[in-house]
Amino acid sequence: MAPPPSASAVDDIPLPPEPDEPAEPEPAPEPETEESMMAEAAREPEPGELIDRRDPHDVLLEMLNEELGAVPIEKKAKPAAG
Repeated sequence: MAPPPSASAVDDIPLPPEPDEPAEPEPAPEPETEESMMAEAAREPEPGELIDRRDPHDVLLEMLNEELGAVPIEKKAKPAAG
């Protein structure tokens, strides 16, 4: 086992550089207002712009299936066997 370094050897070790000051945090984006969302939904698409407009009910069912594993209940009851 090596002996501990002498005090003068420890004084020769340079200090690490000072850390950079933390950057200013990004300001939080402004929440969208209902008016701005309605205006965006009503605007006409640019030529060549892809539009994904689907029935809200279909989107809801898809989200329920993906997030919760929900499956639709059959509206027609299956006839009882026997």
